[in-house]
Amino acid sequence: MKKIDVTYKEVNTLIGKIVEQIKEEGIIINNIIGISRGGLVGARLLASKLNVRKIYSIGIEFYEEGKEEGKNPKIYQELPRFIGDETYLIVDDIIQTSTSIKIAEKHSRLKGAKNVYTSVLYVKEGHGIMPDFFGSMVDNKEWVTFPWEG
Repeated sequence: MKKIDVTYKEVNTLIGKIVEQIKEEGIIINNIIGISRGGLVGARLLASKLNVRKIYSIGIEFYEEGKEEGKNPKIYQELPRFIGDETYLIVDDIIQTSTSIKIAEKHSRLKGAKNVYTSVLYVKEGHGIMPDFFGSMVDNKEWVTFPWEG
């Protein structure tokens, strides 16, 4: 399996691509939801670039010692109850199976969010769903590591 070590410079480039896509669509984002832990850095960077003041996080757990279990993922940090018709952007670092982003989107809608978009830095080919916005696509056989992973 080929390993890709992503740098902060590359992350900023991918964030720029996502911002361009959002602006091209003419969407105004009012709130950002970062999927903990991988999506938190991207959520913060997107908030700065899109001038969004409200950042929320949702914690979804189904990894153990770097291996994806894929069985019965659990929300360990819920979102607050949302009120109104504001627009929400869910952010994660990568879509590998699409489980996390599906859970986050469903949970945000259950909490009252009506206008919900999804974004990730990387999409692995053949994962099941496409986010609304993404930075780049990688082969399913590539292992992507981010600078905040230590």
